[in-house]
Amino acid sequence: MKPQQIVKTLKTVFGKYFDTIDPELKELITKYGYVTGGAIPCMINGDYVNDYDVYFSNKETADHVLAYYQGLILRRPDAIETDLGLGFKSYTYTEEYENTYLPKFISPNAVTLYSKPTIQLMVGFYGQPKKVTDAFDWLHIKSYFCFEDMKLRMLPRTYELLLDKNLIYTGSDYPLSSLLRTRKYMKRGWSISAHEMAKIALEMQKHDLTNKEQLIAQMSGIDPLYIAEQLQNLSSNALSIDERINELEGLINEEDTWTLI
Repeated sequence: MKPQQIVKTLKTVFGKYFDTIDPELKELITKYGYVTGGAIPCMINGDYVNDYDVYFSNKETADHVLAYYQGLILRRPDAIETDLGLGFKSYTYTEEYENTYLPKFISPNAVTLYSKPTIQLMVGFYGQPKKVTDAFDWLHIKSYFCFEDMKLRMLPRTYELLLDKNLIYTGSDYPLSSLLRTRKYMKRGWSISAHEMAKIALEMQKHDLTNKEQLIAQMSGIDPLYIAEQLQNLSSNALSIDERINELEGLINEEDTWTLI
């Protein structure tokens, strides 16, 4: 898909979403919101987009978005809340709710809506687009589309990386999450060099993965429901590496239990 087609598609997708929210929220999102992450590379390749991640350039907008949807739930007498632990909550409704842009999940990091493709409003991370994308782990996912000027910004190497399906690691605060996601990419035909894998391994040395809180944070790139339902059962005691591995073995019986997003 060419850049002009990507812009047109995003305008259509989010035009439908904007029609469902109040004017004040729409004004904030269109002024301070932008789409980035894996959706844009998928669109370039013509692949199916599972979800669109929307970030905000300031904390005030992120807080307003979270408060808006929390208030929306309170105003819905048919809302059924399920507490999944670790700050994750899921929602269903007794009335029809598929593709209604009602909240599906609310976590410390995002509000996920009932829509196809899924829209995720990132409320736990915020900042100017370049600052946020500079923190992303892979070079090919650093493109972004701003609602304010309706422009798509891409790195010159994006098409080359997507054509070659070559993973270039650019650093991350969550290197274990990056390592886990390489499986997803490799299943799709991507490759990663030993040099790039070594960079991830070296960054993992910055984190104490025997610590429960750090381990959970580092695994934030896998299925959040798995984190909420399984990893909260890990011991909070100080354990050795071997002891923590044995504890994980008790939670995971099959490789496919690890669902990547």
